[in-house]
Amino acid sequence: MLTATSTTKLTRSIRLVRSPPPCSIKNAHNLASLGAGFPALRAYADLKWFGNLITGLIVINTVVLGSESYPMDPGVSDGLETVNFFLSLMFGIEMVVKVSLLCAKLNLL
Repeated sequence: MLTATSTTKLTRSIRLVRSPPPCSIKNAHNLASLGAGFPALRAYADLKWFGNLITGLIVINTVVLGSESYPMDPGVSDGLETVNFFLSLMFGIEMVVKVSLLCAKLNLL
């Protein structure tokens, strides 16, 4: 037999199961709802050109990594290593921006 208290608890449990988590795929694209503590980061991460820039850097990085061969001229090898280092820094900056926004959204900071 269900009482009023057990019915209320059951309703709350069902509501919790049905609500999507804050990091669900449905909410992942909605950068505008991220934490208010990082308005400058949110403004950059929400821009379309930011995503296009990162996509372009991924393509460039793929070409750079695919163009390495052995034996290779030391000058070309040094140039590719410099480009790879720069791209790694850019990907690190992207990671810091997105993780900071996610932590702000989840109130972890």
